[in-house]
Amino acid sequence: MKKFMFLIAALMVMAGASTAFAESHGSTLVPAMRDYCYAELKYIATQVYLSNITSEEVECTVRFYDHDGNDIGDEAKIYTGAYNTSRAKHLSTGSTFSIPANSTRRVAFSDTSAQRHVMGYAIIEWKANNDKIGKALIGAVCYYQRTGTSLYTAGYVQINNGQPF
Repeated sequence: MKKFMFLIAALMVMAGASTAFAESHGSTLVPAMRDYCYAELKYIATQVYLSNITSEEVECTVRFYDHDGNDIGDEAKIYTGAYNTSRAKHLSTGSTFSIPANSTRRVAFSDTSAQRHVMGYAIIEWKANNDKIGKALIGAVCYYQRTGTSLYTAGYVQINNGQPF
């Protein structure tokens, strides 16, 4: 009987230890990503806007796969602030970044320094240390085109039909 009680106690300790390191996570797909540059001020690009709707920081990874299946997410530039404003601030470069509680980040994949045409899709993943968080992000994709010195925004499409993921 003592061995049985010891086994039960050991299992309870192990179960408690495994939940101490639990985390929440989620993901979604974004089709029709595009980056097309044919001159310095003439390009078509895609940007992803992600908002953390929780009261805790989440870690986010955006993997952008080109038309040949290559992950070019490391080219992503992470910003706070809207596009083409004095309040926009470049925070980092790369596919993984943090989004503070109740904050929004803009993920840009455009490379206007070289002529190229890239199309593909993105996978957005997030994780948080709090295992009680079910859904952490909402987002939208901005498709825009620049022709010369003017900027034309083609429009926004909600990620996941506007539902949190």
